[in-house]
Amino acid sequence: AVENGSFSHKSVLSHEISQCNGTNGVTKKKPPLNETITTPSGFSFDRSSYIRVLLQTLDELGYHGSVKQLESESGIILEDPSVCELRSHVVEGKWEQIFELLQKVGISNPQDLQSARFLVNEQRYLEMLEVGQTHEALV
Repeated sequence: AVENGSFSHKSVLSHEISQCNGTNGVTKKKPPLNETITTPSGFSFDRSSYIRVLLQTLDELGYHGSVKQLESESGIILEDPSVCELRSHVVEGKWEQIFELLQKVGISNPQDLQSARFLVNEQRYLEMLEVGQTHEALV
């Protein structure tokens, strides 16, 4: 910077230091998660949905550390641990544990719980038929 026709090292140095911390000396507040973002093309979405898409993409690309960091900074969790546990039980065919966990994951509407149980039973039935366990599939 130039002050009164002379070069000021102090102001250049302080500017460079403020750029090093990535804030340019300004502390920014995080925008609210429910804030609507509109792209130049007119597409609108809420900030939390955008963060979820970012989290899913980072996870699928294998950037698990980045997922944890973004979850920490945003306060949005990609998946609740109970959902991960439920998926694991489905993949492993642990049907009784699935039914127990369905009670715990917070499905409060009885119709939704009944629908979830039906879908699990349908999956169980199809998987047992696939491996030739016809009798077990019908029980």
